[in-house]
Amino acid sequence: MTNVQPAKGITLPAKQVNKPVANATPKSKPASTAMTLKGKYTVYIVQPGDTLAAIAQRYDGVTVRQIKSLNRISNSRALRVGAKLKVPVSS
Repeated sequence: MTNVQPAKGITLPAKQVNKPVANATPKSKPASTAMTLKGKYTVYIVQPGDTLAAIAQRYDGVTVRQIKSLNRISNSRALRVGAKLKVPVSS
């Protein structure tokens, strides 16, 4: 095997290394779980057409009242797409 060298006056580009980007965001956002003073909750991101009742039905034993209380929501008709809601989960 011979060692190939570039001809005079020709420079080869440096080897590129793919480095992770510090501020990269994942394509899909997993639900996270955190703690409140009263227990655990998961974060749900409101999708188009969502209602508090529909969101509550996705989680066993969760009521609209619990979601409203945990998120300090007084007007449940004011949900915004993309809003992050805390939803209580059982331990």
